[in-house]
Amino acid sequence: EIYEGNVWSFLNKAIDKGEKYDIVIVDPPAFIQSREGFRKGYEAYRRLFQQAASLVAEEGILFLSSCSFFLQRERFLKLIHETMLKRYDYAIVDVGRVSGDHVLRHIDKHLDYLKTAYVYVRKRE
Repeated sequence: EIYEGNVWSFLNKAIDKGEKYDIVIVDPPAFIQSREGFRKGYEAYRRLFQQAASLVAEEGILFLSSCSFFLQRERFLKLIHETMLKRYDYAIVDVGRVSGDHVLRHIDKHLDYLKTAYVYVRKRE
């Protein structure tokens, strides 16, 4: 099943119902749109990733993404680690970025904004 809509409403309802999924895909808009908004946006990503992870079945795949330029790749991966460490056994299976047909030039670092991660998740007992 594919759901589209307000992610916060969906997550709250799904968590309340105890729903579980084999694959959870999280593709939010840019939560960090400036350096000044970093902390607030980072916490929004953390909350989103934690709630999404709680919907994964005993074992499953969590696909996470960010299109916030101000959340650099290393911080994105650190955020995933912080989110998963206490509750899950996990492995980051693959890390992605913009597709090959997307122009990336050394002088245009702002174009390298998209980060993705496929995370294998297993709940700890």
